Order: sequence, then C-alpha cells, then structure tokens
Amino acid sequence: CTRRVPEQFRRQPEAAMVMLTLASPCGKPFGKVYWGGRHKAWGWGNPLGKLHKQAVQVLESSGWRRVDERDDSIVPAFCWPTRKAGDFLASGGADAALPLVRPFPQEFTQRLDDKSELAAHLSAAGFAGVLPPTWLADDFMAAELCGDNEEDIWFVKHHLGVKGNGVHVFAGSGAVKSRLEELGPRGRRTFIVQRGIAPPDLHEGRKWMLRAHALLHCFGAGGARAYCHSDMVVIDHGQLYMEQPHVRAAHISSAGNPKNWPKPYLLECEPTARQVRALMEQTFAAVWQFLPPRPLAPPESELCQVFGFDFAADAHGRCWLLEVNDYPAIASGTTEHVDTSVYTNLVRDVLQLVVLPRLDGIVPVPGGFVELYVAG
Repeated sequence: CTRRVPEQFRRQPEAAMVMLTLASPCGKPFGKVYWGGRHKAWGWGNPLGKLHKQAVQVLESSGWRRVDERDDSIVPAFCWPTRKAGDFLASGGADAALPLVRPFPQEFTQRLDDKSELAAHLSAAGFAGVLPPTWLADDFMAAELCGDNEEDIWFVKHHLGVKGNGVHVFAGSGAVKSRLEELGPRGRRTFIVQRGIAPPDLHEGRKWMLRAHALLHCFGAGGARAYCHSDMVVIDHGQLYMEQPHVRAAHISSAGNPKNWPKPYLLECEPTARQVRALMEQTFAAVWQFLPPRPLAPPESELCQVFGFDFAADAHGRCWLLEVNDYPAIASGTTEHVDTSVYTNLVRDVLQLVVLPRLDGIVPVPGGFVELYVAG
C-alpha cells in the first residue's frame, strides 16, 4: 500500500520529453534533451558537458531530459559542450543535424582564445593597449627593448590555454631569450611572451586575477549582441607577492597547492567593473568583422557562447586583459574553489536571456547580464 510511503520517497512519474514544433533540416524535431558520453550516430559529446551538476538541474527543471546516446530521434535544442565534444558549423547542409542554439564555430572563437591571434587582432584594430606588451616568441627574439630592467617580470605562455601549466615566469628579458633559444625555432613557435604588469595591484599582499564572463549571441538575419555578467570573480594568488620569479604561485593564479588558495570573492568595485566592460567591448570590436556570416542555417538557428575573460590590475588601478577562454571552466578545474552558486546563476541567466526565449517564446530576462556596446 503506497499510502504508507511518505510522498518524498515515492517513485515520481518521469517527466514528458519536451519537443519543439520546429524540425531540424534532417527532418527530426528539436527537443530539450542531452546525453552522457559520445553520441553513437552524430559523434558529438554530451550537449551539456561543460555544465556542473547544479546547472544541469536548472535545465532539467525547465524540461530537459537525459536520453540514451544511441537515440537519434530528437536533435538537441541547446548545446553548451566542452571544446572536444564537437565543432559546430554556423551553416550546415540541407540534411544536417545541428543543435538549434549552439556555440560559435571554433574557427571564430580561436581568434579570441589563441593568445597570438588575440594580440594580432587587437593590434590591427588599434587596441594593442588592452593587453600588456605581447610578442610572438620569434618576434621577441628579434625585438630591441628599451628601458628593460633585468629584475622585471616576464611571462612565456603557450598560445592556447593549458590551465596554467603552459605559463613560465622569468626575471629580465635576457632570461626569456635564453630560454627561447634553448627551445629552438620549432619549440618556441607555440609560445608568446608577455611583460608582467608592474607594479601589480595587491590584495592583502597577493596579486589577484579577475575572471569575468561575457556572452556573445548571434541571431536572425544579422543580429549580434554581447553582454558582460555582473558577477566578476576575484581570485587571489596562492602565495604572497615577491619580485623573484621562482615561486610560481606568487605570479600565476592557478599555480601552487589548492589548499593554500584564498577563497575567491565577487568584485564590489564599480570603477573596475566599468574598465572591464570597456576592455571587453574593445576586444569584441577587434574580431566583430569575423563573426560567421548570416543568415545561419537553418535560419531559425542562433549562436550563443560564454567566454571567460581574465584581467589583472596595476598599482595605479588600470586593468589589463590577460587572456580570453572560449570554453571557460564552469565550477571545475581552475575555478572549482569558486562558490558554485556563481556559476549556477550564470547558467540560469543565459537560459533566461537567450535559450528559453528562443525555445519557449518567453520574454528575455537579462538577470545579471549587462549589454555591451560594440563598435564593429
């Protein structure tokens, strides 16, 4: 007799699968579905693979349902995957099975994620001052530096994000050139050189990094908008600052023992937030002309992606962009010690601003997002 079983312990009926009236080019309906692993027919990874548990629960409360990775009867209506899960085209073929709301093609996002390409685009657009002085490794070898001090901090970084493991710290340009000489032409071609911010702004004796999230959205025949989320995360470095380069955690936010990392917190300084938004606007403006051509295919498609922007500030209060991540960690990896509610709110705001208005026809709600004004 189930009457004796408390309500919370009774088996609940499985939620009905939410399907849209709109069909994909391959003739199958779009639906609020996802799966684990890699799909047997389409070859994509989990459409929601980038999201943490609480974020997936937010989507499930809005109708998403997990299906078997062999089920090809419904095309996912929304996709927030890892980079390796799949590279989705802006315009597919007549019979393509593509998510209705999906990330930008990686050919475009790499212009931001690749540090060498980012520096080149900013320089070409007249925004070189957004970044600290930055060179390709080979260009740095040939550069004549003025006013260089052998105690100045320099960074040699892999041109693609590798969670801090591809970042090396040196004192003086001479040490940098010696290391690049050791790598040789082939070994150094994947690195860039960046001057350290000096003197750095310190919080309780530590350098800090600011992670801010931007949302880029393409829709309709040619519409595109960019937003910055108001929750900006400040991550203090794992060691007290020192000018010597041998303690990596004093100079690199993701270095050191996580047990020694201070608890991240949200930025409360509006002047800094305004600087961050202005730098985001310049960064997007530098690549705006390379947005995928519209209309998208199918024409009802929309492109939607969250980017992670990392900033630091000097002792005079000026913010500098360090890098952009096209598939930033969401409550995992280098950000796993950030309060998960920050990312749950971020995902909920993306859902209410872009995804549900497209799928369910609701009025867009910006939540914590502030629209940027990009002169592209």
